[in-house]
Amino acid sequence: MGRLLCGIFVSLLLCTERTNCNWGIGSGLLDLRLTVQEAPPTVAEESLSFQYLYFYEPDGLSDSSPAHCPQDLYLTDPSITDSQYYIDPNLGSRKDSFLAQCNFGAKTANVAPSNKFGQMRNGVRINGGDREFKFEADRRQLRCFLQTCSNGCARQKFTLHCAQAVDLTDSASKLVFYYRQSHCSSYMKETILEDTCHPERFNGNGHIVFELFTNEHEQCLPYVDVRLKSSAMPEVKLEYTVGDLQVCL
Repeated sequence: MGRLLCGIFVSLLLCTERTNCNWGIGSGLLDLRLTVQEAPPTVAEESLSFQYLYFYEPDGLSDSSPAHCPQDLYLTDPSITDSQYYIDPNLGSRKDSFLAQCNFGAKTANVAPSNKFGQMRNGVRINGGDREFKFEADRRQLRCFLQTCSNGCARQKFTLHCAQAVDLTDSASKLVFYYRQSHCSSYMKETILEDTCHPERFNGNGHIVFELFTNEHEQCLPYVDVRLKSSAMPEVKLEYTVGDLQVCL
């Protein structure tokens, strides 16, 4: 009798909203027939299962199995080769995972913009309706990427191509970068890595490579817009190249 009651009690516990229980009388004793009908997994259950895979099987080879951060890939397999891997820093839906070029030897990861190339006229971007530069990753993912996957430093380049000489080192001409937060300008270190547009070095076709660097957790990069303030080039059309967002792992 005790065993029977115990079995009934356990069965009652199993008869939740996710199961279908059928009761009947058979062989003179209470006959419990339990049919379990599994309901489709809820969003929370699917997310929990997915997070389990993040930590135990983070291969990053497809958007259906992204890793949390590049560091997880290296911890799983220290012999992993540099390549592009899918990552999902916010551990949310897999739909917003994105590709990052992971360089494990250099301890960096790059995220590419949606469109690297564009033109400027009268110092203003010809943006085709886009008010700011777009990236392959969702903006919220980029912020989470910078916050959780980096050790605090990030850098990004911008290349300005010129068909005539221009001096951006004087006070009359300047390339101005805009960030999502106005105070970011005080955190950024802007450096000119190469300048063949300068009048002393220009030979008919040149470029200027800018690098923006920060080691603050302000999530200022990527920059959202850029303008050329120069009275010496009022009607000139210039081409530019937007650099990848690079974080230090």
